[in-house]
Amino acid sequence: MRRRRFIYTAGAFTGVVPMLADGTRSWPKSDKMSISNIVFFMMDQLAAKWLEAASAGACPTPNFDALRARGVSFSNCITSNPVCCPARATLATGMTTRQHGVLENGYQLDPQLATFMRVLQKAGLRTGGLGKVHFQPHYRSQHPDYHAYGFDVTHITEDGCSGEWLDWIEKKHPQYYDDALALIWAVTIPEFSEYGPEKVNLKERIEAIRRNYIWETPEFPQNTFGAHTLRFPEKVSAPIAGFNHQPAPWGRSFLAQQLPLPQRHRTTGCDLYRRDRPTGCAQSNPN
Repeated sequence: MRRRRFIYTAGAFTGVVPMLADGTRSWPKSDKMSISNIVFFMMDQLAAKWLEAASAGACPTPNFDALRARGVSFSNCITSNPVCCPARATLATGMTTRQHGVLENGYQLDPQLATFMRVLQKAGLRTGGLGKVHFQPHYRSQHPDYHAYGFDVTHITEDGCSGEWLDWIEKKHPQYYDDALALIWAVTIPEFSEYGPEKVNLKERIEAIRRNYIWETPEFPQNTFGAHTLRFPEKVSAPIAGFNHQPAPWGRSFLAQQLPLPQRHRTTGCDLYRRDRPTGCAQSNPN
């Protein structure tokens, strides 16, 4: 029996496009399971307070609301390591930080370790990693190769806001190239000094753009370099180069000062978001 199967595991600096691609694999004749496509969204810094604020009316989240209504929400969930690389390595391998060895950002996940993506490949599924994966240090390369971890297809753009996505903008939407460069905060990544096949010094160009960039807009005059809406249309916000599908509405982000955060924990009554909250409340913060 031959069936189309595609799984995407992904995370991105702005979001993930849940798209299907043609790909076939042979399944054992004895296999009678009907397996649907699986989309694994992994988003940075999606702390409990942001979803709580959304539920309180700060901004509409219809897709989250639909998933919550159809599935399970964990209101008391604790990560063994809240930093990007270690947390993602744990999700990929099922191991703790000490077991897989990724103690903090800057460590690389050993591609020889078993991952759930490789298990799915062996079961006959075609896998893909899109957006931010962060199994390797960002300072190593803006064009990392993640196939060894169990991905058949990869389209990677991570915290450096460059790589495939930036290259695609330069080629397909050059009028927004400077707007994309303005998003790059990690200018100390060595690759930016000699970027791409032509070894262009993007570091100097990025620094000059960010010094003179006008973040404020008539609609959002409170924009700053640290919290701002994006200055290009939705079609340019797609972090996956080469796909022409219309992306989700990521062209506008919500500013932190616009979010009326819930002030107290539902059970303990402790003020969650004050730096000086009482010692007895310190362990009550779900984030």
